[in-house]
Amino acid sequence: MNTRQILLSEQHNFADFDDYLKQTNIHSLFIVCGNSIKNFSIDSHLADLCLNNHLKIVKFSDFSPNPKYEDIIKGISLFKGSECDAIMAVGGGSAIDVAKCIKAFYKTPLEKLPDVKCVQEGNNTAIICRTDSSDAVTSEAGSNKHANVDFNSLIVANELPFITMPTTAGSGSEGTHFAVMYFRQKKYSIADGSLIPHTVLFCPAVLASLPLKQKISTYLDAMTHSIEAYWSVNATPESRTYSTEAITTLLKYRKVYLANKTSNENSQENHNDNILDNTSENNCYSEMLRAAYTAGKAINISKTTAGHAMSYKLTSTFGIPHGLAVAMCLKYVWKETIEKALKSDNTDLIETLTTLSVIFTSGIDNTKDRDITGGLSVFNRILDNLITDKFKKNNSYSIEELTASVNVERLKNHPVSFTSEEIFKIYESVIKDFYEDRKFC
Repeated sequence: MNTRQILLSEQHNFADFDDYLKQTNIHSLFIVCGNSIKNFSIDSHLADLCLNNHLKIVKFSDFSPNPKYEDIIKGISLFKGSECDAIMAVGGGSAIDVAKCIKAFYKTPLEKLPDVKCVQEGNNTAIICRTDSSDAVTSEAGSNKHANVDFNSLIVANELPFITMPTTAGSGSEGTHFAVMYFRQKKYSIADGSLIPHTVLFCPAVLASLPLKQKISTYLDAMTHSIEAYWSVNATPESRTYSTEAITTLLKYRKVYLANKTSNENSQENHNDNILDNTSENNCYSEMLRAAYTAGKAINISKTTAGHAMSYKLTSTFGIPHGLAVAMCLKYVWKETIEKALKSDNTDLIETLTTLSVIFTSGIDNTKDRDITGGLSVFNRILDNLITDKFKKNNSYSIEELTASVNVERLKNHPVSFTSEEIFKIYESVIKDFYEDRKFC
């Protein structure tokens, strides 16, 4: 897997970016973006390039925050008709996931893609997704509406130039070979080395316009990536180096980045990190973008673990932002992981968890406390200050159903195993801690 990427800066009116387009002979860009792109300087810069006949631009924004397969098919149809010679994602994890999925499947023979048909529209042929359950599914992917589809087997690896410009500091998708989408209301993950973006354009100023709630959620997403990558059974010295770098930066710049912190934060924390208050805002944004990217590079190697595996239904069913959902689960996953490591006297895991704690405590107060629970204590204090409101239950989903929904594949990456009963108890703790209705069922 080729993980070498070109990293560009927006400095000097996107001079690096312009040079890159010239050097790679890119004359037309298919841009996957949300409507928020109009708030960013890259939009006006691209418009100027178009006016000067240096570049052709085709934008695709018709997708959901949690991308659906139908969105991908619409994107593929537009991309094929555009004849663009490169694809660029400007946005958060959703925009990047959509771009990755378009890249993954645009060369796949249509007869192999499920629920797809071609429709003639004037002189053009459009590719559409057949979502009506009354339609017969004729693709080779399978005719059973409820059958799982092996989307990874449908990926056609290719060298289509792929650029990303992340507009949040969280998902780290700009540094990974993974993407997700929803097909028939089920979440599917795809993975292929060709999905790692060739080029990443960093524009720190984009973070200035993010609402505080989104900053918090994406911050926690990057933090949980770093933690899970560190203890994953797939961790390597390289991935742990990335994790350490990301955690250190996320702790260092937290107060500056989340400037609208809760009023009780300073009274609860008496650590010597006031030096951060003098950090320039733009430098902070640059560091946060790099930290999220580095955390993404860590999970690109190690993959995520139990915290993520348990979070997805909290997001898809209860609408809890992804980063918050993972962090809420991780609080108790971390606690149980420590207890299991100590109980089994797993010396390797105990050392890993202890070293992780040292990274956290030294990142806060410059001590190197060898207490295995020190890192969890720091993490819990952060959550106490960032998640200040209780959630309300908005449907009849039960803890039993949450337990049954857990992604088993991601559990395999976790350093200890959990029984269904233990997963149930973790969810029970999450509900008691973060929900108004503590019984939940």
